[in-house]
Amino acid sequence: VLDNPIIIELFTSRDFLLLRADWTNHDPQINTSLESLGRRGIPVYVIYKANSNQPIILPEILTKKIVMKAINEITY
Repeated sequence: VLDNPIIIELFTSRDFLLLRADWTNHDPQINTSLESLGRRGIPVYVIYKANSNQPIILPEILTKKIVMKAINEITY
């Protein structure tokens, strides 16, 4: 879903920055981030609104519709 051209264009047009964490080697920083979100495993999809420390945690199974709705609610 995150590699879909429609989603990429939406991220780009709304000035979103997409970050991916590779937990292949169980990096302690990623573990700490997961714990701060109340999660113990992956996948975890989170959106942060500009100037906010409150994450919006998306479902583990994403669809284009879920991502588009979350972005539209944040930016409008």
